[in-house]
Amino acid sequence: MPDFKNTVGGRFLTMLEAQAPANFAMVMSTGIVSVALHLLDYPIGARLLFWLNAALCVGLAVLLVGAMLLVSRRTGRASEAGPRRHLTKRTWVSLGVIALAVPATILCGVYLLGDRKYLFISLLVLLEVMLPFALLFERRGPTARELVLLAVLSALCVAGRAAFSALPQFKPVLALVIVSGVALGGEAGFLTGALAMLLSNVMYGQGPWTPWQMFAYGVGGFLAGLLSRLGVLKRNRIALTLFGFFTVLVIVGPLLDICALLTMTGEITVSSAKAVYLSGIPVNLIHGAAAGLTMLLFANPLLDKLDRLRVKYGMLEGGQ
Repeated sequence: MPDFKNTVGGRFLTMLEAQAPANFAMVMSTGIVSVALHLLDYPIGARLLFWLNAALCVGLAVLLVGAMLLVSRRTGRASEAGPRRHLTKRTWVSLGVIALAVPATILCGVYLLGDRKYLFISLLVLLEVMLPFALLFERRGPTARELVLLAVLSALCVAGRAAFSALPQFKPVLALVIVSGVALGGEAGFLTGALAMLLSNVMYGQGPWTPWQMFAYGVGGFLAGLLSRLGVLKRNRIALTLFGFFTVLVIVGPLLDICALLTMTGEITVSSAKAVYLSGIPVNLIHGAAAGLTMLLFANPLLDKLDRLRVKYGMLEGGQ
């Protein structure tokens, strides 16, 4: 009997497994040209490329999901988190920057600059976030593969936010940030979350909320990486799903509620704080459900892919 790998089905599965998120560059390029033709008043060409863009997006998404499920089935579930490890000096520095420097910078923007220099504060937060990430490479410089991988993860977060723009608060962004932190380390997780919010707000609008969003999502990614390193967060579907859900309810949601309280209410009182937090509960529940559902469906396949890349190319070893 012929080898299955040499049959049509075997070749299709090999091709399917080789699918990569970078293939979505075709969607980006056709979308850019379609918008350009629309602005130049060529409606027929713009419509044709728009529908081609939509077909490519759906087709590539189906192939990518199939590839992730196939890889997850072949390689099996990632093993439970490794043995418990102690926190290094680098991790303590990262904790100091994230717990002290970043909140201090954001509060200075609120009280000293009156939220008028929010873009400056956002860039300053990004520079502060780069310090813990740079400590991963204290003995060598980052490689192009590592930078491209983080750029792709941030782009996936932006695309995930845009894809669900029609569903208020139902966003898979935090789940992707958590996966980045678990697979690549807390520093990389924080940077992915901060970059995702800064870049996606180019479409949704920059404002005083941008530094808060960068901080909230970054903390989610950093905490995921930290707990995974310590062996507290296990790599199984239930643990990751619950972590995604409760991270929104306990960390991300309340931090964004604080942002609303400080930037959108004229005077901070018990009644205004109560109103903000109570009105935020339904929003946080929907957001948490989105994060948990995304973790349940895609966490293990994505972690398998990232682990294979990290081991094969020796990327971001300092984060593990």
